[in-house]
Amino acid sequence: MASALQLGDLEFASARPAAAGGYYVSALSDAKGKARLIEADLQSGRIVHAQLLLAMYRAVFDQGTAKVLESELALAEGDTEAALQIARAAVKLAPESASAQYALSSVLLAAGEPTGAAHALRVALDIDADFSPAAITLARIRLA
Repeated sequence: MASALQLGDLEFASARPAAAGGYYVSALSDAKGKARLIEADLQSGRIVHAQLLLAMYRAVFDQGTAKVLESELALAEGDTEAALQIARAAVKLAPESASAQYALSSVLLAAGEPTGAAHALRVALDIDADFSPAAITLARIRLA
């Protein structure tokens, strides 16, 4: 049976952040659930709420996860250059993090670098073959 976090990831990857948020709220007992809730807020355009949640929950995140969220926030605010710098720092802090690689791929896609994004997604899937957001995004790049 899929966990609330996995169901939320599927909804998120399917561009349904509001539905994902519902699953993530039920998974708030751990840092991953909190991080995914912030990501769902960003995807829904609730940037200020995401900033508040990040400030509130920052202490529960490891440095790599905090950088991933900061990168996603910078990207949502339209600062691709800062997002790229922060995403690279996240990968450096947490090289075995599928989420860090995924964040890097998102920024590279926004910067118009699909080849680099596809590479980061393949690395994310090498780290965690079940990371559905990376698999779905990689499939979308291949279809483009």
